[in-house]
Amino acid sequence: MKTIDYYMSLPYRMGIIPDMEEGGYTAKFPDLPGCLTCAETIDDLVASAMDAKRVWLTAAIEGGIEIAEPDSDAVFPLIPDSSNPECQEACTGLSLSTLKKKAQA
Repeated sequence: MKTIDYYMSLPYRMGIIPDMEEGGYTAKFPDLPGCLTCAETIDDLVASAMDAKRVWLTAAIEGGIEIAEPDSDAVFPLIPDSSNPECQEACTGLSLSTLKKKAQA
């Protein structure tokens, strides 16, 4: 059986969506249906997203739910919402390696 640590180490794609009405951001993992979280800042969002991912994966493992794995050969750059200048500015310089470093801090 695959462990939570195994799944946490996989490069799941994370989408970042700015909340235009209330401010802040939402993060979701398209490969993990229903796994999403919100935060006021990008830094808080990264930490919250990693917590949400861990909780979602733990529940799926405990519930015997099949967990999709991302394509290990794919590279998923973060692409900010092109219609939102604030999101473009906030997401500039973010990459999977940056997010992993922030999540481990």
